[in-house]
Amino acid sequence: MSRRTRAAVLSFLFPGLGHVYLGRFGRGAIWFAGLLILSGITGAESAQRWLTPVVALLLGVFSAIDAAVIAPTGSAPRV
Repeated sequence: MSRRTRAAVLSFLFPGLGHVYLGRFGRGAIWFAGLLILSGITGAESAQRWLTPVVALLLGVFSAIDAAVIAPTGSAPRV
């Protein structure tokens, strides 16, 4: 499994974790903070309980895409 794939899978499972795996701690913290904030906002209303997992899933997908995009391809060293 390539580093790009691992980062994407980790970020899908837990937004920000793939970024931390890539050494992008600040970017990972932003994705994790986004998860906490959006979960707090969507989880506040008891009538909207279905919204929290949907938002978490979407955030995981976007985080995985971002991690895959910023991951080094392996052909050139990262500076």
